[in-house]
Order: sequence, then structure tokens, then C-alpha cells
Amino acid sequence: MKRILVLLTVLGLLLSAVLSGGCFAVPDPTDERSLGSQYDDASIKTSIASKMLSESPTKANAVNVHCFLGHVFLVGEADSAFRQFCVETAQKTSGVNHVTTHWFADDTSNTLSDSALEAQIDGNLLFTKSVPSTQVVVDVWGGNVVLTGIMADQADIDR
Repeated sequence: MKRILVLLTVLGLLLSAVLSGGCFAVPDPTDERSLGSQYDDASIKTSIASKMLSESPTKANAVNVHCFLGHVFLVGEADSAFRQFCVETAQKTSGVNHVTTHWFADDTSNTLSDSALEAQIDGNLLFTKSVPSTQVVVDVWGGNVVLTGIMADQADIDR
């Protein structure tokens, strides 16, 4: 009985971390990046997100930060001053090679229907065995879908 309780506790903690977006980096065994690259990218992402939160917690909540092999993607909505702050912060962060932005109008909020669409796309990618979906991040803002990540070739991107 004690083992079952411990197992359920561990599973609950893992589920909580996954559902909350996780505040720690767990290497993905199917990721083509080395473990070092995965941790470097997680460190870059955390550094940028922390500086954004320090500048404006409310505005930072409307911008997602992703990093793949030192390439940072900023996705979301922000006024021009905060957009500039985010880009400059990313560019000044050690290890960043390039910054790509996908900005939406300030009123293009991420809604419940956006979250449902995001979950549907995530699920479809997960069950598409020919595409390594663990390397794709899905962001939806006002019905606009942005896919970022690493793909082996153009055929995977097209799929």
C-alpha cells in the first residue's frame, strides 16, 4: 500500500509539472539536440523569461519564449515598447544566436478556444508518428497558429 501511495505521489508531481508548463528542464530522449544543448536552451529561455517578468509580470504573461539551439522565438502580444524590451533582452542573453518574433495585435488575447485548438494540434502531432512532435511547440493567439521547433527536413515541416 505504501508503494502505491509513493507511486501516486510521484505521478501527481510529474503531472503537475507537465500541466504547469514546468519550471525545470527535463531532457527529452527523442530530441535531436545533445543534453548540453537542451539544458543551454532551457537556461536561455529561463533567463529571458525571468527578465521579462521582472520588467512587467502582466506583459510577460502575454509573451511565450522558446529556444532551440540558441535560436530564440518570442510569440505573443505586447505593446511596441515591451516588444523592443523583449527583443533586446533576448539579443543580449549569452548563447543566443538569433531572435525571431511572431507578434500579434494587443487585443489578440489567448482565449479558451485558443487553448482548445492548441491542445487539439498538440494531440494530432503526438499521434502522427512520421513527425517528431516532441520537438514542436504550438502557440495559438486569437486563432493564429505558430509552430516552432526543430525538424529534420522540409518534408517534416510540410507534414
